[in-house]
Amino acid sequence: MVRSGENIFDVAMNVYGGIEGVFDLLVCNQDAASQSGLSLCDTLTPGMELEYTDGFTVNQDVLNWFKDNGIIVRNGEHTYGHIDVISYMTAYAKAYNQKVLQAAMKALPSVARYPETGITEDEEAMFIDCINDNSMLIGEITSEDFDDIISGDTSCITDVVLPDRISIPFLVIKHTGNLSVIKYELGNDNGSFIIIDWGDATQSDMDAVLHRTVEAEHCYDDDGSHVIKVYGTTNFQTLDLSNVNGTYYPTREITVHDTFTGNTSNETINELIRTQ
Repeated sequence: MVRSGENIFDVAMNVYGGIEGVFDLLVCNQDAASQSGLSLCDTLTPGMELEYTDGFTVNQDVLNWFKDNGIIVRNGEHTYGHIDVISYMTAYAKAYNQKVLQAAMKALPSVARYPETGITEDEEAMFIDCINDNSMLIGEITSEDFDDIISGDTSCITDVVLPDRISIPFLVIKHTGNLSVIKYELGNDNGSFIIIDWGDATQSDMDAVLHRTVEAEHCYDDDGSHVIKVYGTTNFQTLDLSNVNGTYYPTREITVHDTFTGNTSNETINELIRTQ
């Protein structure tokens, strides 16, 4: 089974003790990646199962040295798994705010029927408050925006403004193993959100729901090392990093209003995670 960080030549070194073993991999895996079989151009992914000739080695001394020294060759595929946080967050916020608008329309049917039917000032105020209280990353909606929204111009809720430094992770975790858990409750602010890049080219977790404790759990296809990057706002009600299975490094100050639970006694690290 392919482990995180291994390319086809790494697998050959770890299985056969020499890169010449790559030819046995190609022969034994005719249907591993595509109809044409495994090739030198294929990108291996963690958890991928490859066949090999049992008992065949290129250099047993090399294998013995790897085993004695606890070494697994991992040079990687030399690809940069970049998450475009700005595009990701902008698209999410736009879709999120559109759902808020639809919910507000459903909650106040008189607004949905306006201007064919009349609407009271109280109903208009309730509609505006509903959007302001539940939308994210927008300026305050006022009565001046009401007619624009009703006429179909929703730019006031789709033109989102992201916080500064959003493309820089506020928390980096050096993880080892096949499981990591980050438990949190976002701060009571409609601009609060979190994006977790688990470091294995899978879909990042995205959350912006307030007043709810979330246990973000990720299972890996291998038990190797991974770099987890956490983006978003640094405002939490609670934050529990005791089960991340690794060492966490804040890159700037994180505010936790109620309870923070960590797994390190390193005061230099924990100083950047402040409880109020």
